[in-house]
Amino acid sequence: MQNYEFNPDKNEFIANYQKLKSGKNMSEYYGVSVRKIYSYAQKINYRNTLKKDISWKPQDKEEFIKLYNQLKSSTLMAEHYRVSKKTILKYAKSIGFRNEYRNSLTKEEVNYVLESYHLKKAITISKELGVSKSLITKTWRINNLSGKTCRRYYINEDYFFNIDTKDKAYFLGIIASDGCVYYQQNPNKLKMLSFQFNIKDREIIDSFLYYTEAEYKPIIKNKYISLQINSDKIVNDLEKYNIVQRKTWIYVPYFIDNQLMWHYLRGYFDGDGSIYLCGKVNPSNWIISICGNECTMHAFQNFLRIHGIESYVRLDNRKEKYKYDFYNLIIRKNSEKIKFIQMLYNDSENLRLNRKYLKCVEFLKLYNERHPN
Repeated sequence: MQNYEFNPDKNEFIANYQKLKSGKNMSEYYGVSVRKIYSYAQKINYRNTLKKDISWKPQDKEEFIKLYNQLKSSTLMAEHYRVSKKTILKYAKSIGFRNEYRNSLTKEEVNYVLESYHLKKAITISKELGVSKSLITKTWRINNLSGKTCRRYYINEDYFFNIDTKDKAYFLGIIASDGCVYYQQNPNKLKMLSFQFNIKDREIIDSFLYYTEAEYKPIIKNKYISLQINSDKIVNDLEKYNIVQRKTWIYVPYFIDNQLMWHYLRGYFDGDGSIYLCGKVNPSNWIISICGNECTMHAFQNFLRIHGIESYVRLDNRKEKYKYDFYNLIIRKNSEKIKFIQMLYNDSENLRLNRKYLKCVEFLKLYNERHPN
């Protein structure tokens, strides 16, 4: 929402409120908070005119009842008639209409609800059976099925079967650096792929959802966004490329097709790499670094050497103590950094973390300014 003093034209505001009917709709229309809508309505003494909603009536009472019986939801009715949910409930009460759900399921319906736990949402099943959402969730709960962590949504489960495109290679690198796989101890024992990023890097998850055709919804908490994919097939396919449980200290890069390896390395770099300025503003003070276990860093060092790029591996001096040590692959020479950036970002559009890409562009721009020839 925009954060500025809200002071629209009074007559236009009133006309829009009479048309849109609710503070929420007005909030979306003006792009401000609902609180600002209500504050301005009170400021211009619009409170009395809001009473018009109380006497609202649909044009056809029988059509209202028929539609309510179909939708089974005051929220959906409010959206249909473009009035508040409270207005719908008041009118229904005034005509003696009660939106009643069945309070029980047949044995066949119970079995269907349980079978659908990992496949459908409660609201979807409730509409199919014409019962309340709470009855569906109650049925799951009394059968020891609760929470959403095991619910299954659509995703192209064959996506990682064969790493034969640049997007698959890129996301394999992302998962190798920042992803985890788990063998869950839930009733279905589904395997899970999970990764998490700072909210400012949401583009990675959005891009992953697009390429895998996934219907999963990211989880946003505090400053982080994460994704959890329940799929035995995907996790089993990832294991072929050394993505296994507790891989941090044992991971060894799987060297795929040479043309795709740079896309894989870019994914790993977007997960656990960095480019930063250390000292005064000078091209030589820019450092490119990738972090991981010792075996992985030496494997990357050998790959870069094959492509004419020199680097060195050193012990990471981070303050946090872990069971084993982390290592950094470092590129410091300007000529090596330029070659690395050019090869890393070749044909990378739509498959890169723009925040890091722009840092690389900043370095190249500074270098070209200092070395015009």
